[in-house]
Amino acid sequence: VAELGLAGGLEGDLELLDATEQRARVVVDGVELSSPEAFDVEGLAMVHGTLATWACFRELHLQEEGSSPWVPRCFQFRDEAWSETLAFQPEVGPTWEVALGERPGGGIRAAWVENINGVVGNDEDDYDDERVRLRVATGDGASWEVVDLGVLTGFPTGTTVSVGPTDFFVAWSAAEEGKEARHKRRIQVAEMVAGEASDIASIDLAPLVGEAYRAERPALARGGVRRLAAIVTTADDLVLALAEGDEAGWWATSLVDAPGPLLPQVTPVWVGDQVLFGVQGDGEALACMGAEGRQTLCVSTGSPRLARIVVDGDRVDFLVDHGVGAFGRSEASLAFWEDGLQTETGG
Repeated sequence: VAELGLAGGLEGDLELLDATEQRARVVVDGVELSSPEAFDVEGLAMVHGTLATWACFRELHLQEEGSSPWVPRCFQFRDEAWSETLAFQPEVGPTWEVALGERPGGGIRAAWVENINGVVGNDEDDYDDERVRLRVATGDGASWEVVDLGVLTGFPTGTTVSVGPTDFFVAWSAAEEGKEARHKRRIQVAEMVAGEASDIASIDLAPLVGEAYRAERPALARGGVRRLAAIVTTADDLVLALAEGDEAGWWATSLVDAPGPLLPQVTPVWVGDQVLFGVQGDGEALACMGAEGRQTLCVSTGSPRLARIVVDGDRVDFLVDHGVGAFGRSEASLAFWEDGLQTETGG
């Protein structure tokens, strides 16, 4: 398993296959959603909405002639059955990933970035041509309203969304401006209120951490609140920083106490007003929960390597190494942290 999804009580797996004609597939609760004719599949995202559970990804079909574009595909699970929805757009790039958020009243909102000019950014001289467009789609699967939130630079990664009754927030990690700073990364946020996009804001981490070399893995709290977590590389350490915002802007507020080295590949996950994150323990990966002014509690994932944490209700799933690099799903419960237990998870 290369990627996990968990939403509405449904388990989604992006499985790697040992076949020359099909490298991967998406399976949700035993149903293969990706096409068996697809050569490759990536970027699984899932969310549980008001009326349905959604799963989206991109897949690649090789063409004998011409280019072979990736195409986005979305499905919704409703009335105990899966149905494919209208695609956000006809084709996407090879790094396309979508972030999904439930929309009050039904349907979903989705956010993604797309390359405008085909520059891949391997040449330092190409920096000024690296431009991507940030897009947001709102709809019910039968139709989409797509809004451009602006043209960005530096190939944003780690897009995350949060949907509230009226507000919608999008955050991402993007390169700093200028060739000399292109390997640094910062957290940026855009907001939409009643369909109108705000200016894009950068979160100033310097008052909290000093110079931030790389700010990555942003995670917005659910429910349309202005609260964010991110993993930040400073001059001395790797830290988990929290930030908040209001109508005037966004600012860093605090650091979460980590009882060991942070796992930079694990995106934090908000659970209420606390954050789940990965820590490297003594020969094992730990999943820890903490927040400002709260004791940080950790449980073992039962594996030396942890790649991802996903949460659905009271259930927590880990993408962990089951041995010899074979990653798979391991299941836990929020009760482990709520009860303050120091125990191993089941798997």
